[in-house]
Amino acid sequence: MQQLLAQMPALVPPLMMLPAKPADAKSHFVHAYVRANSHHLDRLREAIDAYIRNLERIKRKTIKKAVLLRQFADLEMLPATTAAAISSPSARHASTADRIGSSDDAFGIMLANFSEMLLEKEEARDDLIARVNVMCHEPLKVYGSLCQKLKEEVRSRDSAVMREQAKQQQFDRAVMKDAGNRPKLNTSQLELAGAAQQVAQATESLIQNTEKFEAKKREDIKAILSELLWSEIKYHAKVLEILSAHHQKLGGVEFGGSVDFSRKMTSFTSQSPLSPRRSTFSPF
Repeated sequence: MQQLLAQMPALVPPLMMLPAKPADAKSHFVHAYVRANSHHLDRLREAIDAYIRNLERIKRKTIKKAVLLRQFADLEMLPATTAAAISSPSARHASTADRIGSSDDAFGIMLANFSEMLLEKEEARDDLIARVNVMCHEPLKVYGSLCQKLKEEVRSRDSAVMREQAKQQQFDRAVMKDAGNRPKLNTSQLELAGAAQQVAQATESLIQNTEKFEAKKREDIKAILSELLWSEIKYHAKVLEILSAHHQKLGGVEFGGSVDFSRKMTSFTSQSPLSPRRSTFSPF
């Protein structure tokens, strides 16, 4: 175990050789600032990612519901109506009133139109997912590297502070032991001034980069939240338009008089009871 501990310094990168604790109060403040921002920005990115996954999950469930309604409609419509819908794609997107051939077909066509409405609504959700991913989720990915750069800059400043402290101790020893040796004192004093200048430059650079980081973070978060609101507004406005139009269409559906069940029995084709008829529109 002692041999392993003795070999560890050679295996650790130079940046990791620095002391774990910040060199002074300024470094401690920036360390805490970067750590807190990195944590909260990561949590925000994870929350938006979970929001996108939830939208995708709802989309899959809605498409599944649309497929089931399409199968139900295919079962309810007469064979002639179903064949016409298959041969003419435009007939599947026509209005309810244009496609009703008889009172027996109205129920199936109503289900088919509702299925198409659900798919149209999910196209709007697709746009929402793509927009939120590009405009809200992607911009947050760069903050991992930005926070890492600030951490490295803090470590660099800590090294400069440690060198200054070492030069200060060296100068103090020279004053106590070699007070009469002016050349040595002058050299030690010059080295201390140079180390102090490096600390001042590192501190100024760290302050400027931290202020730039803070300004960028505020503008980016503002833009992300604004884009998130606008994407939601655009999506819900489109969905409201789709739902309102279909609500009016659904209210105009009339099934007519009695159900002509005998005609369905006449056109019925016997199939194996173990394999029920599959919908032509089902992707499964």
